[in-house]
Amino acid sequence: MRKVGMTEESIEAAVTDSLLALLEREGFSKVTVAQVARSAGIDRTTFYRHFRDKEDVVRRFYVGYLYDFVSRFRRSGSTDLASYLLLMFRVTLLYKKQMLALHRAGASYLLLPALTEAFGAERVSDSTDPRLRYAIAYHVGGVYSDMLLWFDRDMAETPEQMRDVALAVRPQGAFT
Repeated sequence: MRKVGMTEESIEAAVTDSLLALLEREGFSKVTVAQVARSAGIDRTTFYRHFRDKEDVVRRFYVGYLYDFVSRFRRSGSTDLASYLLLMFRVTLLYKKQMLALHRAGASYLLLPALTEAFGAERVSDSTDPRLRYAIAYHVGGVYSDMLLWFDRDMAETPEQMRDVALAVRPQGAFT
């Protein structure tokens, strides 16, 4: 049944929730836009007014999660790496159900571009010191790899354990 009078935000939330629910039953490649739209109570035309495709839905979810983390970190006033990492893993844990549904459905590959965007790699121009570009790429790759392994393990480790693992592998003297 088509829902009437939905706001932009409620349409986007309904589509995201519908996609995540469908992914719990089927793999990412098997879920269709028609299924997502039907489940969200909208037609396909409305879906395409808001999203390019189902990958766009996932990208926006990941970007929203990462901006949630970034805004919490900025509000915390903290500047040390340990606090940064702990908060990152704590915020990720708040999204555990969604993260694991996306990972199990084969859609976690879309996290990497979202991380790249959230951590500013795309805003670093070619004229910038290449060391900064490499540092951002190294950080993004490390976070992404840690997240995938954590998801593979059903996020069994606590945020504190994940922080300690990440701190243990940093280069000697980095961030001190």
